Amino acid sequence: MKKRKQTASLLLALVMACSTTLSAMPAWASDWKESLQAETPPPLLLEENFDGSSLNEALTTYGNAQVKDGALVLDGSTGTYAELDGSILAGKDSLTVSMDLTTEMTNQLFFTFAIGDGTTNYAFLRFREQEAAFHITNSGYQNEDQANYTSTQSMLGQTKNIVMTFEPGKIALFVDGRPAGQANTDVTLADLGGGDAQILLGKSFFEDPLFMGSYDNLKIYDGVMSAQLIAESNGLDWDQVKEELEAPVRELAEPELKYLTLTTDEHPTSSELYYQQKIQNPVTDDIVLWKTSHSGYSISWQSSHPQLLTD
Repeated sequence: MKKRKQTASLLLALVMACSTTLSAMPAWASDWKESLQAETPPPLLLEENFDGSSLNEALTTYGNAQVKDGALVLDGSTGTYAELDGSILAGKDSLTVSMDLTTEMTNQLFFTFAIGDGTTNYAFLRFREQEAAFHITNSGYQNEDQANYTSTQSMLGQTKNIVMTFEPGKIALFVDGRPAGQANTDVTLADLGGGDAQILLGKSFFEDPLFMGSYDNLKIYDGVMSAQLIAESNGLDWDQVKEELEAPVRELAEPELKYLTLTTDEHPTSSELYYQQKIQNPVTDDIVLWKTSHSGYSISWQSSHPQLLTD
């Protein structure tokens, strides 16, 4: 994607918890159990297991892309990516995309998976060391609706099941069966090109680096799969997942950490959910602070309570 021209100015606000009980449930989480009930899976439009048992032979590979040990492997070299037949999207208004991914990417800008017709109308997944990001736009990169997930641990080399759902008015992201983020949007699949859209694996619509990693068990469904089915397909107990979404943060007393908020001149983002997840137990392990922003700017950190921090 294109580099933003403005200089990023970042500030870390260290906010301390008061002695009241707080909710760990993010603002969007209340929707999951109410709007996405159990159901049978939507019909499959495409299934690619990279083992010769595919539904809809729609995969074309380029460059050094190869099917190896039952997975599609991309090495990030020039011209190496894959493409699916976009005609399967003709007339569709809802979609679920599921795949098992491994990444060898750290903090670069790139697309792991993309649907669109160019640099104005597109949706993409970016999967890198500590982030899964699902964005969609019909008016360029400055106006992307974003569903983002931040991991507290490195995901390099690990296989993760990533699910994206598109429906009128909403996109949602799931990681290993758990709801990870969602966003309201007025972008439709028709805006992205419908049956004339490209479906790219490992390649951006911009002059971005190509993806290095692997894909397996790629499935595209004609409709939105419920959160319950996504959880259960990953071997999770749905009732337990709901409890995790709704569980209150235990009562905290100063000087324990509540959350960190990161702001940038590019676009404000919040790390609140990430740190709320960490503080269900006292923070005794290291907190990883990013050294570069999503757009490649260097980040320097400051604390309002340096006496509480150690190297």
